[in-house]
Amino acid sequence: TVVNPVGGGNLDDEGNPITPADPLVRSYSAEIGARTTWVKGLQSTLAIWWLDIDSELLFVGDAGTTTASRPSRRYGIEFNNYYTPTEWLTLDADLSFSEARFRNNLDGAAGNYIPNSVETVIAAGATFHDFFKGWYGGPRLRYFGPRTLDETGDVKSDATLLVSASLGYEFNKNLSFQAEVYNILNREDD
Repeated sequence: TVVNPVGGGNLDDEGNPITPADPLVRSYSAEIGARTTWVKGLQSTLAIWWLDIDSELLFVGDAGTTTASRPSRRYGIEFNNYYTPTEWLTLDADLSFSEARFRNNLDGAAGNYIPNSVETVIAAGATFHDFFKGWYGGPRLRYFGPRTLDETGDVKSDATLLVSASLGYEFNKNLSFQAEVYNILNREDD
């Protein structure tokens, strides 16, 4: 962005005036869900959600900035589970599936996909609590599914998988030591 020395305001790289974006845009959303503890030790939550935004902010990688874009609609489902089969072990799994699209096709845009919007996310792990005289820790998994990189939906990224683990020792309620190892599988995902 260049400051216009004559008339004030900002100019883009070609010298054209930049139209300022409204920092506050209207959004509408709804969510409905249910939580259950029917199975002993298991807490599960299921939620279905929807979100309309009057202007989606997009990251422009070539410029390293964000720009206001077209109105969008996102909706999805989330399923979260926490299971404690014993007092020293908790298993958790969070699954999220969503869809994100622009709501109109203005300015001759090539498509309605929102670039870089993640559609599938999985986070899971096991946590060992005081499993041996103050020791705790466990493995974690995080997965991001392929995401669309352009508005046509033709170009997609690869999926991302990260496995990590932690191990700690609690001396007392005020003092603990913890070490974490990230990317145990040594993956080179973007």
